[in-house]
Amino acid sequence: MPREYISSSPEQPYRSLCRDCDEAVWDLEAHSYECRGIASCRDCEALEGVPDALRYHRLYNHGYCSECDEFQGSYDLLKRHWTALAPHYRCTHRGCPEYFNTPSNLQEHLDSKKHIEADMDCIFECGMVFVDTSAMVAHYVAGGCPCINRHQLNTLIFNVDVNNSQFIVDGAVEPLQTYGSERYDMIQDDLEYARANLNFNCREPGCRARYRSLKPLAAHLNSPAHDSLIYRCRFCNKRFQTLCAVTQHIGDCGCGYGTSKIMEQIRALLIIADGNKTAGRE
Repeated sequence: MPREYISSSPEQPYRSLCRDCDEAVWDLEAHSYECRGIASCRDCEALEGVPDALRYHRLYNHGYCSECDEFQGSYDLLKRHWTALAPHYRCTHRGCPEYFNTPSNLQEHLDSKKHIEADMDCIFECGMVFVDTSAMVAHYVAGGCPCINRHQLNTLIFNVDVNNSQFIVDGAVEPLQTYGSERYDMIQDDLEYARANLNFNCREPGCRARYRSLKPLAAHLNSPAHDSLIYRCRFCNKRFQTLCAVTQHIGDCGCGYGTSKIMEQIRALLIIADGNKTAGRE
């Protein structure tokens, strides 16, 4: 039995000594759980070994929402609660603690490799595997594919689509005609000028981008910032510089029809583009 200590407070005259830490406490039982790493659920009095286990117990057994400090009754009801209220945008996969500020960010997470097996091979056969067409397109635009660069992709998609369905290209704006080694030489000339003159402002006509060092200027020059606006949303006529941007726009704003249909058409364009690229090498 614990030793009792007389308190100076007449309302609570006794405190108990915890034998594990020698601390005098008012509620020895509750303190013992905390001191020994044992957590108890006040809803059902279940003991859950450690505090982390208690959090999972309250989450999955009682549907506890930590943002609202409310019990929904079950995990299924909690998932409905999360999706019904805008501030939540929380991943509903069991065991995943992620939550997001917008529904599009949540959807991107749900569609990521974390929860979906990647089984879509790169169309240009670089060996990479993706969860969907959108991720594969981002791979090309970001320069992650050794088989094709952003400018080559733009030219291929332009030539395929402008002569067929004009799904995302209308031919009003042509892609950059300088890319590959020629574009690389132009960028290197700009960087050499910046380094020699300690002037890190972009020299592209009409561009007001200003930087304090060479590295961000180089990133700017290698980005799609000065690419042609060859892509067009056929539903609202907004123009874009990259295939990734127009794909995301049509999917996010719901222009026309569902994202799955859009991805089918984008993938079809890429397959035709790959065929043209292969034929051009032969």
